[in-house]
Amino acid sequence: MPELSKCLDYFAPSMIGEVFNLATRLAAEGHTIYDLSSGEPDFDTDAAAVDAAHAAIDRGDTKYTEVDGSAGMKAAVRRKFAADGHVSYPDDQIVIGNGGKPLLANLLMTLLNPGDEVIIPGPCWTSHPGMVQVLGATARIIPATAETGYKARPDDIRNAITAKTKAFILCSPSNPTGAVLDTDALRKLADVLKDFPDIWIVADEIYSELTFDGRKHVSLAVVAPELAERIITVNGVSKSYAMTGWRIGYAAGPKPVMHGLRKLMGQIAGSPSSISQAAAIAALDGPQDAVSERREIYQNRRDAVLQQLGAIPELGLTQPEGAFYMYVDCTGVLGKKTADGSTIKSSIDLARYFLEHAGVAVVPGEAFGSEKSFRMSFATSSQVLGGACEGIVRSCQDLS
Repeated sequence: MPELSKCLDYFAPSMIGEVFNLATRLAAEGHTIYDLSSGEPDFDTDAAAVDAAHAAIDRGDTKYTEVDGSAGMKAAVRRKFAADGHVSYPDDQIVIGNGGKPLLANLLMTLLNPGDEVIIPGPCWTSHPGMVQVLGATARIIPATAETGYKARPDDIRNAITAKTKAFILCSPSNPTGAVLDTDALRKLADVLKDFPDIWIVADEIYSELTFDGRKHVSLAVVAPELAERIITVNGVSKSYAMTGWRIGYAAGPKPVMHGLRKLMGQIAGSPSSISQAAAIAALDGPQDAVSERREIYQNRRDAVLQQLGAIPELGLTQPEGAFYMYVDCTGVLGKKTADGSTIKSSIDLARYFLEHAGVAVVPGEAFGSEKSFRMSFATSSQVLGGACEGIVRSCQDLS
């Protein structure tokens, strides 16, 4: 048999996907599963977006659009960015893709060469380093802890930069920790990056509309316009607008980068769905009441999880400032034994124990670069969350 590409050896499979698949299989076998592994809103897509998709079909708008998105979709993105304080990007500085994740992957293909290094504050979304590694580049994770609110210190970022550093990836609000960088924190970050003019900056802002306790999301490109020629801002409609299956992401940045991205996508991506673009335009341009309502619901769910899991002193809880994830320090549980005498040595062991003992699916911290934590999503119903938290509490109490 012919050999497969050696790039498959550069990175590990997505642990999030593995947990999700296992939970799905157990559910299909009849087990009651409380799945907190997936970052997918449990809400239906807003009616305005759905109606716009139906209207596009009825009009016959079911053909290819431009490879990098329709003019109407780009106009909606331009209005969205302008409302967030960005400059008014012309069409040739905006690219629409088939979801934020593929768009990020194509963007990194545009920026990186084998041997390059990319700095990523951690804990980080598993696919950020995975995308880097598949290109033969090196992901350098800068760890942060609960003591700093899971926000990397500027000096640590500065000290990690080498002659090989080609890019920096920022995710705020953060997956998996829910950390949000405010204007002051972004300014301090910009003060570091301005000293290194050969580094591209990728700002993943897919959770931009999901911030809590009155916080407002701020873009690095807005805080530091002097870096605008190096910042590519990536967003999409999946998380904020409950449109995961519609697969629409968008990005804006300097012309040379976007030209290269457009050139690459012309060969490997093809145009985004015309119907999904029509729906996304309606979502971005329409009333934002549902976004605010969902934000409040997520905050209430977060607070309920904090209260329920607070019954276990061995679990270290940090209040998420945005997104819809709780990142839990489980150091106090490691080393304990299950009823059958097995020792919980890592978050992988703990996640397996939760799933087998209580039917609760969480993602072990190894997926995000930390073996002493786990991530749980609260983008699910209060009923599922309540059952899951009860199962986690009971499982922890049953350890000795």
